[in-house]
Amino acid sequence: MINSVKIEGYEGHTETLLYFHPGVNVIFGDTEAGKSGIIKGIRWLVENQPSGTGFINHDTNECNVEMLFDETKHLSHYKNEK
Repeated sequence: MINSVKIEGYEGHTETLLYFHPGVNVIFGDTEAGKSGIIKGIRWLVENQPSGTGFINHDTNECNVEMLFDETKHLSHYKNEK
């Protein structure tokens, strides 16, 4: 089970930390609040898509997405514009 996802510098997400709980988890918010960016960030982490650097937040010039499964297992992906 995914315990949490941390998104830094991906699209509009400067620093976003999401905690997931057993059962159904729902992501909701206003238009342009970053819901799709969360899904895209997770896709980038798992599938390495999209390629390039167009998704990196221009204020940070780097991004990192990390998924925590438990205290010892995690998956992370980092990229900078250099």
